Amino acid sequence: MDRIVIEVEDRVARKWRDAAPEVKDQVGKDLGKKLDEILDGNRERDLDFNLKLARQEAASNGLTEEILQKLLNEE
Repeated sequence: MDRIVIEVEDRVARKWRDAAPEVKDQVGKDLGKKLDEILDGNRERDLDFNLKLARQEAASNGLTEEILQKLLNEE
């Protein structure tokens, strides 16, 4: 396991410092899962964004979706 540092509001930090070790363990597990979901979602959005940019650049260079399909269908 690796350690990360996240800035939170002062009141949240105080509650964290006062929390029981068992609570901290469970919060760490839950937060790790949630962060993983969020960061995976960001990668998917980044991929979609980059694909959109690539399509736009290809179209600006004359490679439209129709031309691409025609090229792919040729044997």
